[in-house]
Amino acid sequence: MTYQASALRLFLVVNLCFWAAVPLARAERVIEEVIVSAQKREESMQSVPLAVTAVGEQELADAGINDITDLSMQIPSLVVYTNTSPFNTSYRIRGIGNEGNIPTFEPATGLFVDGAFKSRSGLGLGELVDVQSIEVLKGPQSTLYGKNVTAGVISVTTKAPGQEFDASLEATGGGDGLRQIKLGINIPLSDELATRWSVVRTERDPVQQNISGDDGRSLDQLALRGQLQFEFSERGSLRIIASAADRDMASSMGDVYYSQSHLNIISNMQTQLGRGEVGPNDPYDNQVNQVKNYSFIQDSHDLSASMEYVFDSVTVNLLAGYEKYQADLDYANASQMPYQIVSFLDSQAGESSSWEFRLTNNDAAEFSWIVGAFYYQNDYTRGDSDTGEFRLLEDVEEYGGAISNEFARNVSGNSNYAVPIYDTSGNMVATVSPGTPILGVEGDVGYFTGKQKTDSFGAFVHGSYALTSSLEVVAGIRYSDEEKSASFVNRRELAPGESCLPVHEFDLDPAIPLTSLNLNLICLVAPIDNNYQGGDSWSDLTGTISLSWFPVEGSLLYATASTGFKAGGFNLEFGHFDGEDERKYDQEKVTHFELGAKSEFLDRRLRLNSALFSTSYESYQNATFVGLQFIVNNAEEVIVDGLELETTYLLGEHLTLTAAATYLDARYEEYKGGPCDYYSEADNGKFCIADGEGVPFAPEWSGSFIAQWNQALFNGEFYARAAYQYTGENLPSSERDPRHLRDPYFLLDARLGWRNGQFDVALWGKNLTDEVYLVQGAAANIMTNIDVQIGSPEGSYQTYVGEPLSAGATFKMYF
Repeated sequence: MTYQASALRLFLVVNLCFWAAVPLARAERVIEEVIVSAQKREESMQSVPLAVTAVGEQELADAGINDITDLSMQIPSLVVYTNTSPFNTSYRIRGIGNEGNIPTFEPATGLFVDGAFKSRSGLGLGELVDVQSIEVLKGPQSTLYGKNVTAGVISVTTKAPGQEFDASLEATGGGDGLRQIKLGINIPLSDELATRWSVVRTERDPVQQNISGDDGRSLDQLALRGQLQFEFSERGSLRIIASAADRDMASSMGDVYYSQSHLNIISNMQTQLGRGEVGPNDPYDNQVNQVKNYSFIQDSHDLSASMEYVFDSVTVNLLAGYEKYQADLDYANASQMPYQIVSFLDSQAGESSSWEFRLTNNDAAEFSWIVGAFYYQNDYTRGDSDTGEFRLLEDVEEYGGAISNEFARNVSGNSNYAVPIYDTSGNMVATVSPGTPILGVEGDVGYFTGKQKTDSFGAFVHGSYALTSSLEVVAGIRYSDEEKSASFVNRRELAPGESCLPVHEFDLDPAIPLTSLNLNLICLVAPIDNNYQGGDSWSDLTGTISLSWFPVEGSLLYATASTGFKAGGFNLEFGHFDGEDERKYDQEKVTHFELGAKSEFLDRRLRLNSALFSTSYESYQNATFVGLQFIVNNAEEVIVDGLELETTYLLGEHLTLTAAATYLDARYEEYKGGPCDYYSEADNGKFCIADGEGVPFAPEWSGSFIAQWNQALFNGEFYARAAYQYTGENLPSSERDPRHLRDPYFLLDARLGWRNGQFDVALWGKNLTDEVYLVQGAAANIMTNIDVQIGSPEGSYQTYVGEPLSAGATFKMYF
């Protein structure tokens, strides 16, 4: 039986079984109505013809959710992962997302905070307080939201200033020196004017042990937010929001598995230098071996203003947003070894502004509509022409010499063998003698500067019409146009007498399975003949149409067809690219079909929402880390088929059960330029055919189960919550290295406490079983490339694992 037939049968059986349930006697408790703004107007979540999960203020507090990362614990379709720093966070919905490490690779999951679009996913992490609700819209949302949201939308709404004074103070302490303070205060200034302020400060000691240097993975961040609400008339209001965030922390380091060749190289260096401890070669022990750790500094600011004016027949909304950030990730020892080989300072800066204008009709009894326009502009810079991004350090010559010895051992079995190098005509042009420092010498410097400017415009119309009292049609259309200009400039400074062999100019003896020996690191990362300047524009017409049927009160059946669009872009990465064909990638187009059902049973004590979907991505933008650099190109077609189920059940007067499950079949239907793992032989140049292979970071099965108990106690309320998350077998590796294939795993969080109108005291624990799970596996920064060049039988790699067990207490006071 085909997947589509099986999934459709399961979809129908589950919903029919619930609809056939016999209603019980009405009880006091009912599931509260959830109001969402998924279609840019406030509506009941149960009447919106799209898959949306909304988490309100009370549920956020019950779960102890601090940032969007915690949301994935209860929304299986949402995958959030971070590697080196919070700035590199990636969101994936239904298996589709981007690599956060590539700053010009715009996210397929759009993050909106109070309606304003965030240019980087990492700008929305760990900086939000006074959150009122978070909505996760699953599937392409290119009509109302635009700006590349081909996977979905995360929409965060914070509390607006009000006309009553209130304040809260929250303090949290936990293991590993966790300290967090949150303060929020609302101050009415007059009948027309109110202001709200909030601050959050978080610190945590490092949780990643480093054998040879300072430990990593600490927290140190401060976020401030101020708002002003001005009701300038009975019909109009203006809301201004300003915020700032500052981070200064030791970031996470990849836990490296060293190939046997690199273990030999390290042993050789120990002999030469008389130092360099080698620890357990275990990439899952959260223990690294680097002379220096990584540091991360972020300074970001944003400002938004939203104005609303209600006329008799229409409402006018105007939203303006501005953000500016500077982020520096200092890979002080990018070689990931117990020696100082090379440093890499990844400096990024961005500035963007956005405008959105909407007209919405007020009389929406039978026909409702929205028309609007959106403009977005962004300037981005990576690197600095005056700062050396790459610097070779004091142990690089010994490392190069040890590589020469291992190279000779691999090709001849004799570490004293002088390896001949031949040109493409078969003429010997050089030899690599044992001990030759082929990586360069201390003081060599590589520079790069990448710049991109983006201008994006969209115009849209969206409406719904009630054909009958139980039948409604929703349709929308959007025109999008995006233009980008880009440049990337390399330069380098080498020691006197040093030079670089152009990549691929010299080949080895055909008996040796190598293609080039251009190993000077600065030559590899800063090829001066590989600069780039270009630009392009992309445009498309996308739309959506849904048919909603309300067969009985409290139930909705809908069918949706929609298309999506994501603009193309440029690989503004260091390293070698084969001309414009590799520097540029094309736009992505999406065709999406969905059947959904939303129902409430048992006198609103049981809710079941389900969605069956099939999404086709044409020219899907895919990213791969190939060691030293990321490359984005286009897969000819990606197909994502799936089924989602979400249910809430009020069992008795005290217990609430929530469960969700997602089944995904996400695959490269056709991909001729796919990633190659270390053991795969390229089918065309440096790429491999991946037709029929699964999309990474997309487990076939995932789910969550949450139980919460609430009961009156001591003039207040006792509450207890347990959240259980299941992630099926998955491959969290962009290059699809089979060594990173992981078995299913489970995570358990718990929280219990007591509260009344003035106090809230809670004990909590996360990952209580201390599960070791892989967040991302990838090629090692430099060692994997060296392994390839010297013909190592196996390749080194690095891993990033999830947060270990943590526990603590939170005390909150209301004023």
